[in-house]
Amino acid sequence: MNTLLEFAQFNESIETVAPTFKVKLFQKAFDECNNKPVLIKILNLDLDPNNIAKKKAIKWIANAYGVYEDEIEIFSSMYGDLADGVHNFDGYMEGESKVSLNQLLRLLTLDCSRSDGNVFRLFEESFTNMNSLEKKWFIRYWLRKPRNGFQNKNLVKAVSEYYNKDIKKMEVDIRALSLDEVISFYENKVEVPNTLGFGNFIKPMLAKALPKDKWPNNNYVVEYKYDGNRYQVHRKDDRVIIFNRKGKDATDQFPDVVQQILESKLPNEFIVDGEIYPIKEDGTPEKHQKLGTRVHSKDKMDAVQKCPVKFVIFDMLQTDGESFMDEPLYNRLSKWEYNYGPFPTHRIWSENTDEMGVMGFYHSAIQDGFEGIIIKPTDALYQPGKRSKDWIKYKPPLIELDVVITGARYGDGKRANVFGSFDISVKHENEFIQIGSVGTGFSDTDLFRLTNELRKVIISSEKDTYLFLPRVVLEVTGDVVTRNEDETYALRFPRCKRIRNDKPVADIDTYEDMIRRYA
Repeated sequence: MNTLLEFAQFNESIETVAPTFKVKLFQKAFDECNNKPVLIKILNLDLDPNNIAKKKAIKWIANAYGVYEDEIEIFSSMYGDLADGVHNFDGYMEGESKVSLNQLLRLLTLDCSRSDGNVFRLFEESFTNMNSLEKKWFIRYWLRKPRNGFQNKNLVKAVSEYYNKDIKKMEVDIRALSLDEVISFYENKVEVPNTLGFGNFIKPMLAKALPKDKWPNNNYVVEYKYDGNRYQVHRKDDRVIIFNRKGKDATDQFPDVVQQILESKLPNEFIVDGEIYPIKEDGTPEKHQKLGTRVHSKDKMDAVQKCPVKFVIFDMLQTDGESFMDEPLYNRLSKWEYNYGPFPTHRIWSENTDEMGVMGFYHSAIQDGFEGIIIKPTDALYQPGKRSKDWIKYKPPLIELDVVITGARYGDGKRANVFGSFDISVKHENEFIQIGSVGTGFSDTDLFRLTNELRKVIISSEKDTYLFLPRVVLEVTGDVVTRNEDETYALRFPRCKRIRNDKPVADIDTYEDMIRRYA
C-alpha cells in the first residue's frame, strides 16, 4: 500500500467487514507498504488541523469540477455522504492519480483557511487527477470522517499483531508517543524509550458510571467530582506546561495557575493529574460554562479577572524523574502526601464498604456545589486513555425530558445507512425549539426503526441534515441545562432513554418547564 489508489482500495475493502477481517486485510496491505509510519499516521487520523469543513469542501469540489455547488450538494444528500455523492457524481472515473502516501499526507494537512489561492490550486491539481474511488477516500480523510471503523483500538490491535507485540506492552509504548512514532521504533528494531517525562503528554485515565452493587467492597478512596475541565500539569524547575485532556497546550489560558505552582512548595519536577474549575468570589464553585471565558477569550489577563479558577490535584504520575504510574493508587497518594503534604482535594479513605458514609460524603459534595463523587480502589493502577471501572463516578439523578425529533443526520461506519444523530426539540407556544442533538443510547434496531419512521415525514433537507414533521417522541436524559451566548438554553450531553410510542407530541415538555425545573 504505497499510493492513494492502493490506500483507497484498502479502505473500500474494509468499510463493511467485521473487525476480524479488517485486521486480516490490514496485515497483507501493511506488509507491502514502504512507509508504514506515514500510513499509520493517516489511518489513525493523527493529522494537523486543515480547517476544512463540509460547506467549504463542497465549494472547493464544485470549483474544481466547474459546476454549481447545488449540484454537489444534491448528490451528497442523495447518498447521505459527501464522499459517496462525489464518487457517484464522478461517474466511476477510472485511471490513477499516482499520488504517493507522502503526497497524500501533505494534501490532507494543507491549511484550507488560507485565502491566497495557492492552497486551492494545489488541491485542484491533485483532485482533478484522482479517479472516483481515490476521490471518495480522499474526501473521507480530508473531512476526518473515514467511517471505516479502523481507528484507535482496532488499529492498535492490528499493529500489535503485525509486530507480534503484547497489546498491554504496546499500550504502554503509546502513552506519550503517537502510534506512527512507536512504529518507527518497531521498524528499526529499537526499544521504545520510557517517554514519561516533562512535556510528554500522557492520555488521562477516565471514570465510568456504575450502579452501587458494582462499587468496590473494601479499600477505596472517595473524592469530590469537580465540575471543571481536566488538565495534566508538568513542571520542571521554572517551566510549567498545562495540557488539556486532548493533549493540547493550554498554559496561556491559566497564567494565575502557573504562578501559583511556581510559588508553591511543590517539587521542582512533577507530572500530576487534576482539574481546573471556576469559582465565585467566596471560593465556592461557579457554573461550569463560566470556564468558557478562560478557554475562548483572546485577552487572557482580562479572562483571569472575569473568571477566577481553582486548580486541584488528585493523582501523581511522576516526581523528580521517578514514574509512579505502574504503582497502585495507595502508593501514589501516600508517597506524595508523605513528601509534599496532603493533596489539595476533598477525599475520604475507607477500608470497608460503608454506603452510608459514602453517600454522606456525596451529599456533602452536592451541598458544597460540586458535581458528585469519584470512587477509586486503592490497588488501582493508572490506566492512560482507559475509561476504567477502577474509577467510578456517581452524580445526581439526570435531567429527564420528553422531546420530539425535528432533524437528523446519517451516521458513520456501520451506521452510515441509518440516521445516527437526532436534533431534539421541546414545545414553545405554537412552535418547537431545538435544545440539542442526541446520538447515544440507541440500539442498532432502534436506529433502523427510527430511520424508517422518519423517512416518511421528511419536510426538507439542509446540507447534511434532514428536517421532519414533529412526530417521533423520545425520552432523553442529560447532565445540565446551560445558557448559550445568544441567551437560549440547551441540554448538555443528552442521551436517549427510550422511544416514547405511547406519548403524543402534544404532551412533551415545554421550553418554559425545562428552564424552570433545570436551568
